[in-house]
Amino acid sequence: MPIPALPGSSGWRGDDEPGLVARYGAIVRVESLGYRTDIGLRRLGGSSITPRDRCIVVKTPAQEDFWWGNFVLLGRPVGAGQAAGLRRLFLAQFPHAAHLAFGVDGTEGAIGDRGEIDELGLSAEVNMVLSAPRLREPPAPRGAWRGIQTPTGRR
Repeated sequence: MPIPALPGSSGWRGDDEPGLVARYGAIVRVESLGYRTDIGLRRLGGSSITPRDRCIVVKTPAQEDFWWGNFVLLGRPVGAGQAAGLRRLFLAQFPHAAHLAFGVDGTEGAIGDRGEIDELGLSAEVNMVLSAPRLREPPAPRGAWRGIQTPTGRR
């Protein structure tokens, strides 16, 4: 069974929304706030972020052994019969990697077929990400503040 295509290659939204990753005309909307953050931080750290037809490839050439700097983000949960194709996909992108690292984009916590994940020798975890509609200044601290006296007398 082929790896499922991400929604973008056949009608992804391409406007100026948060979470869009664009390169070479391919526009991909990353749903997960956690992966949006990870991809943004990787980009700031010098990683390449490349949308593909069926995934987003994140590469950090300066740190080839950094698992979550070198991973493939899938747009759909892993389906039955996809383990071999996913392994080939990863090894084509990271031929010298001693690891496999896949993420599954989404907001519902679905990772896919456990048997396929086991066949790849991977463990799976679902993470929740905290968000806020807006940020506000914390309240001023109450009470008195005093400096700290160090053994050398500096504060």
